[in-house]
Amino acid sequence: MTETMGQFRLIQKLGEDALGELYCAAWPLGAGPAEEETVLLRLFDAQGFEPERFLERIAERQARVGARISDHLATSSHLGVADGRAFDAAPYTPGQTLASMIRLATKHRLSVPPEVALYIVARLAAGLGTASRQAAGGDGLLHGFLTSDLVMVSEEGEVRLCGLEAAPALREYRANAAAFARILPYLSPESTNCDEPHPSDDVYSLGALLFELVTLRPPASHADLRAEQTAIPSELRYLLDRSLAPRFRRIQSVVDWLRELKTLVIEENLGASACHLSKFLAEIDERVNPLKPDTSEITARDREALADAIEEARSLLSAEELAFVEGLAAQAETTNEDLVAEPALETETEIKTQTAGEAPAEDEPALSTEIPAPSNKGAAYDTSVISRKALPPVEDEGRLVKTSHVGRAGDDIFQ
Repeated sequence: MTETMGQFRLIQKLGEDALGELYCAAWPLGAGPAEEETVLLRLFDAQGFEPERFLERIAERQARVGARISDHLATSSHLGVADGRAFDAAPYTPGQTLASMIRLATKHRLSVPPEVALYIVARLAAGLGTASRQAAGGDGLLHGFLTSDLVMVSEEGEVRLCGLEAAPALREYRANAAAFARILPYLSPESTNCDEPHPSDDVYSLGALLFELVTLRPPASHADLRAEQTAIPSELRYLLDRSLAPRFRRIQSVVDWLRELKTLVIEENLGASACHLSKFLAEIDERVNPLKPDTSEITARDREALADAIEEARSLLSAEELAFVEGLAAQAETTNEDLVAEPALETETEIKTQTAGEAPAEDEPALSTEIPAPSNKGAAYDTSVISRKALPPVEDEGRLVKTSHVGRAGDDIFQ
């Protein structure tokens, strides 16, 4: 039975986190399944959420976000409340959340290469930078609730940040320590007592994500950063220090932070692309779903089972059907033996013996052992025949090619 939620047809559950549940779902565009839009459906059903109030705050924000403003931001296509839960749906791209990627990398002991980590946060910063400049009405937009649960990474290496519309509503519930205990380390310490985000809050969250990517540990505060120095690549320490510092020492905007990051990438030769991220995701997938061991070798038990199956199949055939099948098998075996046991060609000694003492059979032409001299006509070919001895008759000429002419062309011998 197909599971539904409101008008959505739930296709696959992708995960569950502190915010709620995440699905790949279908939104109806017409009467049939062929007229559906595949979407990434986020259900906000954490403890303490008030669906109607939550939806009201999301709708206010959506009016400011407007149309799609960046390839790195997943803007909402459907908002509402269904079955008592607020939802936010965006265009679907096959992939997983960044939180899921980090969790699997940690479980299978795979380190995220520094260049891949920088590529991911650079894509996020580019999207946030665009939002801060090109929001509807000319007002800059800040996210203010950037966590690994709201970042999607696709199999092709694309990176998209979700929740731009829902972020203000989520900030209202951040005091719910029971639900958001795992999320709070991504948010700046100053945001705890402030409803409106500061431009440097997103900088702090980007630094927290970068720290988690390169260490595979939960985000650390600036006070804890010194204790984690050995786990941080040396070339990233300065950027992380400027990202997680108190607000008065922190880089003040995402645009400035992205400029610092680009300088770091150039100086340290840490450039990467979607291909690098896609390759890393494929490596994780190989660990999660290892190739099955080779089972091509047939054991004695397998042979017995196969023999029993053959005998059972034979018992189901009539005498005429069985005779027909055995005849086909015998014919196939004979044909294979004929192909394997191909008659050997005569040796030079046998040819000389036949030429000197035995007369060739009447139905076979005489064999000439003399090779005509090369022609003196330059590019003209001397087609004097060396041998026209036919190969033994072949019953199935569709399988073997019979020589029809052997001769000389210039200095080359042809067959």
